[in-house]
Amino acid sequence: MNEHHVKVLLVANVAKEHVLKFHIPTIKRMRELGWQVDVACSGKEHIPYCNKQICTSWTRSPFSSGTIKGIKELKSIISEGQYDVIYCHTPVGGAISRIAGKKFRKDGLKIIYMSHGFHFYKGAPILNWLLYYPLEKLMANWTDCIITINEEDYNNAK
Repeated sequence: MNEHHVKVLLVANVAKEHVLKFHIPTIKRMRELGWQVDVACSGKEHIPYCNKQICTSWTRSPFSSGTIKGIKELKSIISEGQYDVIYCHTPVGGAISRIAGKKFRKDGLKIIYMSHGFHFYKGAPILNWLLYYPLEKLMANWTDCIITINEEDYNNAK
């Protein structure tokens, strides 16, 4: 992959409450490097610097019917976009991205997941451990890189 022609799909839950608050500097820097940066998320708020903004059906709840629809949408987006990298965020955005992108990894797609805090941690309810830990362990197999923001999450990701 030529670093000046990298195609990145940044995936998160929502434009307003996530992408616009946290990812504009990253998108801007990637564009300065000559990369194509498309953004897939729910919400119609304008996202500056990205090449293409794709509005999706998923919501913040993983138990929404939009989640299944979102996986199908994202498979189509990935197939059409021929991306080199999916850079995904948020629990739902990360899960949808890794499920949708897993079959494309054989063609060279790299999936990077930035965890903004796992739902399983010391002192978390046992239900969180029973539900989220096994899911994350499974999806880690479809992930090329997991970025964590604290030592506990780093150790759990290992």
